[in-house]
Amino acid sequence: MFFLDLNDKQLVLTASHLCLHDVIQLSRVNKRLQNLVYNNTSVWTTDHLFPEGDPSITDRFVARLVPRITRFYGIQALRLVRLPLSWSGYLRIFDQFAHSIAYIDLVTSGVCLSDLIYHLSIFAGNLAMLQQDNRIPITFRQYAADSEEYCSALAATGYLGQQSWRNLTPLLSSLELDDPPFERLVQFRVSSTDHAEDENAQIHQLHFLTSFLAGKALAFPPPQRTNTHSQAHHHHKRSRDEEPVIPIPYPKHRRHDLVSPSMHHRPYEASSGYT
Repeated sequence: MFFLDLNDKQLVLTASHLCLHDVIQLSRVNKRLQNLVYNNTSVWTTDHLFPEGDPSITDRFVARLVPRITRFYGIQALRLVRLPLSWSGYLRIFDQFAHSIAYIDLVTSGVCLSDLIYHLSIFAGNLAMLQQDNRIPITFRQYAADSEEYCSALAATGYLGQQSWRNLTPLLSSLELDDPPFERLVQFRVSSTDHAEDENAQIHQLHFLTSFLAGKALAFPPPQRTNTHSQAHHHHKRSRDEEPVIPIPYPKHRRHDLVSPSMHHRPYEASSGYT
C-alpha cells in the first residue's frame, strides 16, 4: 500500500508523531495533506512545536507557519528557548496561542528581552488607551505589523515619555483590562542567555507587563538555567506521551515599578529557515 492510499484518520495519526519540520514537509506533498496537517488539532501539541535552539525558527518562519495552524485550546504551554527570534516573532506566536496558554518558558538574549519589553510596553499602553476610549482593542499581530503607528499614537497621549516608560506605570497599575489577551496565563518563566547585570530588572518589567496583559498577578518562578544540548533530540520522532510537565510554583506579588528598557538596542532580524 502506498502512503497516500491511507485514509485521513491514518494520515493524521502519522503526522501527529512526526517532528515539526517533518510535519511541514508532509504538508507540502499535496493539497489534501496540507489541509489535513493544518486543520487537525491532534497534529499540534506542545512537545517540539518550537524545538529548543533550532536555528530555523526565525521571524519569517513563524510569520508563515503559525497563522496556518488551526486555532484551538489544546496548546497550554509554550517553550521558547534559545530561538533566533526578534520581538515581532514572539508577538506573532502570542497572537496565535495567547487565548489558550497557561505557561510560558522564555529564554533569549538580554538584547531581545529589552526589545520585547519595549514593544510590550507600547502594546499594553495602547490597549489601555483604547479601552478608556471605548474602542476595539488591538491584537499582537496588528501591533507587530505596524508598531511605529502605535508608538506614535501612545506618544501623543503623554503617557509615553521620550526617554522613560515610567509614565505608563500609573496607567497600567490602575486599569484592569476587560478582555486580557493572556486570559489563561498563570506562569511566565523568563531568563536571559547572557545573564546580564540587569536581568532581574528585565524579569520584573516583563512580569509587570504580562500580569497586566493577563488581568491578574502571575506566578513568578526563578529563572531556569537550561542546557544548550538538552534538546538535541528534536529531529527525532515525537512521542505523544512526552508532554512537558511545568509545575505551578508558589505565587509572588505583582510588581508596579516598570523600569525603562534600554533605548539603544534595536531588534535583530534572523534569516529565514522556512522556504
